[in-house]
Formats: sequence, C-alpha cells, structure tokens
Amino acid sequence: MHAAAVAAEFRPLPRIGPLESARRHWLLALLPLIVIVPVVAVVAASRRPTYSAEARLMVGRLNLSEPGAIQGYAQAAQDLAATYPLVIDADGVIDPLARTFHMTRQQVISSISASEVPSSAIVRVDATAHSARLAVSLANAASGALVAYLSAQNRDDPDVARLYERMQAAELAYQKAKAALPTTTRTTTAPRPPTPAQQRALANAALAQAVLQAAIRNYQSTSQIATVSSLLEPVVSAHQATSDRTSKLVLATGIALLVALVLGIAAATLQANSVVRRALVLPAWEPEE
Repeated sequence: MHAAAVAAEFRPLPRIGPLESARRHWLLALLPLIVIVPVVAVVAASRRPTYSAEARLMVGRLNLSEPGAIQGYAQAAQDLAATYPLVIDADGVIDPLARTFHMTRQQVISSISASEVPSSAIVRVDATAHSARLAVSLANAASGALVAYLSAQNRDDPDVARLYERMQAAELAYQKAKAALPTTTRTTTAPRPPTPAQQRALANAALAQAVLQAAIRNYQSTSQIATVSSLLEPVVSAHQATSDRTSKLVLATGIALLVALVLGIAAATLQANSVVRRALVLPAWEPEE
C-alpha cells in the first residue's frame, strides 16, 4: 500500500485552468478588484492636477513688394520654425520669466516647452502649472519672451549693414565708370569701332555693373532672411488650460484593474490546484488498519 501511495505521489496531478479556478473561487478572484481598484481611484482623484496651456506663434510677415520675396519663403519659414523651439531655454527667455513669476530658473525650464507644428511655419509654446490661471499666463508670457529675445538678437544685423554699404560703394563705382565712357560709346550709331581706351572704359563699366548687381542680390537676400527671422509674432494666445485629472484617473484605474485581475485569477488558480492536490495525495498516505 505504501508503494501505491508513492506512485500516486509522483503521478502528474490534474491542473485546473485560470477560468475554472476563478469560477470555483470567485470571491477570492474578486477580492483584489474590490480592494485595489477603489483605493487607487481615490488616490488618483485626490492628487493635485496639472494644467496645460498652449500659445502659438507664426514665422514671417513678409513684404511681398521686395524683389524675390516669395521665392524660397515657405521653406525658409519652416526651417526657422524648426529652429526657434531650441531657443526656448535661452537665458534671455528664462530669466525674465523667472523674475516675473517669482520662480527659479529650473522651475521655469521644467514648466515651459516649445515645438514646431509639422510642415508649417507655426511654433507651439506649451506651459504647465498647478493652476489654470498660472498655466495660461505662463504660456502667453513665454511666447512673448521668445519673440522679444529673437527680435533683440536679429535687430541691427551687422551683415545687412555691411552689405548695404557695399551696395552703395558698388553703385558709386558704377556711376563713375559710366561717367568715364566717351560720348561716342554711349550712342548706338557710332561710325567707328571703339579705340583701346574706349574699350577699357566699356570693360570697366561692365565690370562695375556686374559687381553692383551682385551686391544688390546679396543685400536683398540677406535683408529678406533677417526680415523673416525677426518677425516671429503671436497668432493664437492661450485663453484656457486643460487638466490632466481625468486622463490620469483613467490611466491609474485601468492599470489597477489589470493588476487586480491578474492577482485575483492567480490567487484563485493557486487555491484551486492546492485543494485538488490535497484531495488526491493526502488519502494515499493514510495508514492501513
């Protein structure tokens, strides 16, 4: 009889699946749901919500009367919109905000962010705070500080001034070369071919004209870029803030529900299989009478 008991001990025992275990021990399976989910929901609902507000800026207010204003403008504005969000953490943006809102630099940096709206010339400025009013104020102030900082950086661009002076000098040189042309070379009915001196004067005038045209193109291109880069302006101000209370509550409750289900089914499965094991094994070791 003892040999039969040992053989019974080493035979594979039947196992009860999770669903059957949960059906047999439904109270044990539901116990984690009854305990964990309400506790997590209460804790999540009682947390202090974080409010978010958004302001939007647009790159470019181009003067279309300028030569070449339209050519390449859209791509240039998008490139600038992708670059400007990187400036949101600059000292010239953070320090004024810290003074205005009586916050530390690190608090301001962690509360604001900027990003490009894909495939557009729009810059999005986001702010977070523990009150809706502060989030709205911070988003609008951050967008204003970014505009002010970029305008200060692009004001009085030295390249524009230098190229303007070069253009003026090229214009003066061209006028002098043009004035040095003999009268006969400026008529279309010259009876004789130009002399070597006249040829040199014509060549000098043509060269001065080419230099002037190049200087005009360089000045227009640089001044156009500076105009676009210095004109980041608000298009949508923040008026209201959204709370993350509902989203955080739903997320926390969903995770708690999943964890409670796993724990409940696991506990029911262990209980069901332990009962079967005791029922099948223990009688085999009872001593003979």
